[in-house]
Amino acid sequence: MKVAFLQREWFENIGIMSLAGMLKEKGYRVEAFVNSAEKDILSSVKKYDPQVVCFSCTTGEHLWALETARRLKS
Repeated sequence: MKVAFLQREWFENIGIMSLAGMLKEKGYRVEAFVNSAEKDILSSVKKYDPQVVCFSCTTGEHLWALETARRLKS
């Protein structure tokens, strides 16, 4: 199973790194996508074709996460 983690800005996210490490140990394929580092994050995620998409966001970034999830679903 492929899992995608998305975050808006680049920073070392200990939560994502811990979860990704655990998932990789269990045999999952994991990729992280950072909006500020991608030309088109939606295209990158769609090309990866994950079965599960996870968002990491803080207060104020939740609107970006909701809009990005909506756009990925359509």
